[in-house]
Amino acid sequence: MALIDIRVSHGDHSTRSLFVFGTNEHYLTTHGYDMARGRFFTPEEVERRSNVVVLGKDTRETLFKDASGLGRSCT
Repeated sequence: MALIDIRVSHGDHSTRSLFVFGTNEHYLTTHGYDMARGRFFTPEEVERRSNVVVLGKDTRETLFKDASGLGRSCT
């Protein structure tokens, strides 16, 4: 785990510095987490090193307010 000084933005909304985790499709199971919305990484996405992300609640709310953000792109 590392705090990386990056900002993510969508439209006119931006985050502050974020915690960024590199992981695989087993993270939820091994750490006992559940997804509130959407889905986690698939084995194929991990194998292809796809550009996909799972957002935490605070980051999602900052970027998308009340929307889910599913299928959206950020910069």
